Amino acid sequence: MNLKKYGYVHHIPRLMVISNLMNLSGIAPQEVYKWFMETFIDSSDWVMTPNVFGMGLFSDGGIFATKPYLCGSNYLFKPCDFHVHLREGDLAKQVLNENSKHFQKILIMPNLQVPITNSNLLNKYRNHLLKNKKNLEILFTIYLNQNCSIKELSEMKKKKLFFSVKLYPQNATTNSSSGVSDIKKMTKYFEFLEKNDVPLCIHGEHVHFNDDPFEREKKFLDLELNWIRKNFPNLKITLEHITTKDSVDFVKQHRLIGATVTTHHLLENTYTFFGNHLKPELFCKPIIKNVKHQQALQKVVLSGHKKFFFGSDSAPHLKSKKFTEFCCAGVYSTKYSISNIIEFFYRNKKQANLDGKSS
Repeated sequence: MNLKKYGYVHHIPRLMVISNLMNLSGIAPQEVYKWFMETFIDSSDWVMTPNVFGMGLFSDGGIFATKPYLCGSNYLFKPCDFHVHLREGDLAKQVLNENSKHFQKILIMPNLQVPITNSNLLNKYRNHLLKNKKNLEILFTIYLNQNCSIKELSEMKKKKLFFSVKLYPQNATTNSSSGVSDIKKMTKYFEFLEKNDVPLCIHGEHVHFNDDPFEREKKFLDLELNWIRKNFPNLKITLEHITTKDSVDFVKQHRLIGATVTTHHLLENTYTFFGNHLKPELFCKPIIKNVKHQQALQKVVLSGHKKFFFGSDSAPHLKSKKFTEFCCAGVYSTKYSISNIIEFFYRNKKQANLDGKSS
């Protein structure tokens, strides 16, 4: 676009791209109008009022147009998010509604207060969510631990009730006390997944008493993921929310393994997290790493490498549990993640490599 240079673009990108992006980002119509007035050379009120409130955002109640301009065609591809926490109850309904505004498909996590380890729990959660979804495809996951039944997993797979399974190391993050303490005791499950072509999503951290949180990811690669890859070479694996150069290199070097990257790990580092003031809204697990690791993530993402894709790990918490002495781990990024990523690619002049990251 030549907007910054000339203060003008054609009505197609103006009404169907820019307005669409602002609509998806949840920006208030009055703020969009103010930005248009300040940015465009033809910013007279009689032009911008119908452009913004009527044709662009369809926020005038249908006075000026019968539908928003963006409905005329598929100008922007609605992305996917391959790592989402919806939580439970009324909160899940709110978060699901927010996801439906920004994504066409989401992969949701099973670490509820009672983890989803069997068909009864899965069906209960499915019913709760599917009756509230709006134009959104939901992919479900099973919480993999030793309470899972191979027979039941097989039956659920035949019915296509879930897409993948999720492995949490014990006590690695929120609601992971039922996670796996010894990876080698999961052999029969890995055999089943490999044989039946079921993807394994992994929270990749090695957690033990008095450890260094900044070293957990690398230790998991060395002590556990190497063992899984060696013994189950045809198992499809997604290493989730990677944070280190070590993980970037590992994924590049091994077959049948991909990785999700979050907005906050891509755009933040230890300095922005707690360099001046501690920001609890950025506290997550795996913890945000230093600029060296951040730059490794940015480099591989900007390159358009097909093994690295978008998974926000968006994880809402009530303010009373987030901004407190015992701060819960999780960054809620659903509302801004895509707009921030688009801006990141734009600033680095890599827009051509953006499509594959979240589709």
